[in-house]
Parts: sequence; structure tokens; C-alpha cells
Amino acid sequence: MIACSSVLDVPILMGGTQSGESLAASFIAEQMRELTMNRLEMFFPQIISLVSETSEVQDSDMSPVSYETAQAALCFALLLPRSFPNPEVAADPDGEISFDWSKSGKMFSVSISGEGRVSYAGRFSDKSKIHGIEQLSETIPSEVLRGIEKTIR
Repeated sequence: MIACSSVLDVPILMGGTQSGESLAASFIAEQMRELTMNRLEMFFPQIISLVSETSEVQDSDMSPVSYETAQAALCFALLLPRSFPNPEVAADPDGEISFDWSKSGKMFSVSISGEGRVSYAGRFSDKSKIHGIEQLSETIPSEVLRGIEKTIR
């Protein structure tokens, strides 16, 4: 299990306030809950649909998306900064879930595995490309955030 899975269990999803919680802390908790719920409403149906669609495919070139991969992908989606545009979400042939951004000839792609491996690649011009592998945790790796920013700006 990846460390990020704890994102789905945070108390702010449950609502309510803790005893002795200040008004400011309650406001911030409510804002975080709303943001998380909005992200869940946006990405959860897409990701679960990929699990369903790929489980029915009997193609030897396409691996099904596992529930572990769906959970890791959802954690990644919940960690994306709100200021970023929404990516295209798709199933990769190897059963991973990809998040893709493109703008003005630039592209950046992130694939998430069930083990929380984050593989990324970006092409920003003929002479500017990046790629790498990181591990998903409580934050999105800084290299991935920089790649997305370089694509969308």
C-alpha cells in the first residue's frame, strides 16, 4: 500500500469539528473538504470507469487496471494543485493510469502504477525533454510538478 492512500482517510472528509477547534481551523477544514470532494467527484468516476472497461477487455495487448492502480491514481489526482488544468485520464496498455497535459505543441504525461510508481515524460521543444521515475507519497514529486507547469505555461 502506498503512503498516499491516507489521503482518502483524512478526518476532514467526515465533516464536523474537533472539540476546541478554532473558527479559522474549522473554515480551513471545510475548504479542504470541499476541494477534496470536488476532486473526488471529478476524477473518481473516470478512474473507476477505466477499471471497469479494462476488466472486460480480452485483448492480450491490454492489461486491466487494478484497484490498487485506481487508488494510487486517485491519490495522485487529489494531490494536484487546484491551479492546474485538468488532465486527460486514460488507461495505459500495461494497466497503469496516465494523466496527460498538452498545450501549444508541448506535452507532459504521468503514468501511475499500483505500487505508487510515478513514471513521467515531457517534451517541451525539440531540445527540451525530460523523463524519470519517482515514488508517490504525501506530495507529488517536484520534478512532476515542474514538468506540468512547463507544459501549461
